[in-house]
Amino acid sequence: MDNQASIENIPPSETVLTEEKTPRFFTTKEISRHSSYDSCWIFIGNCVYDVTEYLATHPGGWEIILEFAGSDATSAFLGKGHSNAAFAALSKHFIGQLSPMPWSAHHA
Repeated sequence: MDNQASIENIPPSETVLTEEKTPRFFTTKEISRHSSYDSCWIFIGNCVYDVTEYLATHPGGWEIILEFAGSDATSAFLGKGHSNAAFAALSKHFIGQLSPMPWSAHHA
């Protein structure tokens, strides 16, 4: 079996719901406010992750994640050829989904 994972392995947004049982959505502007070692969010595909707690234990070092803090890490994550174990670790930090609003509304 191929040990390489793909974006299809990332859990669907329905796995993290608000108290009202609806998915949490974040704009790219909201995500961009979390671009430091003390508060580090990234998005991969349309899934948003708070990886702040993971920075210190990331096998490749915190610096590589911090390069993409507050932004789109899709190409970097998928391009690295992460294993299924890496996708499983990432899924623990899932906090919501990228808002379906048009791109221009994300930056307003």
